[in-house]
Amino acid sequence: MKVVFFVPPPEQRVGGLDAAIQGLRAALERRGISVGEELPARGEDCVAHFHGLWQRPHAQLSRECRARGI
Repeated sequence: MKVVFFVPPPEQRVGGLDAAIQGLRAALERRGISVGEELPARGEDCVAHFHGLWQRPHAQLSRECRARGI
């Protein structure tokens, strides 16, 4: 299983968002779960996690995830 993170641009990751992202990544990796930042090839098992779903590119990525059954 792989978790794919989608994050806002750096200038919009204020107020602790970077710390939350790093903490979640570390916790998942300690449990042996791979974390990436790009959708894998079709057919690979993954979960998408959006930090900032309000981002316009994230809405497009969300549609792509649904189309792929993610």
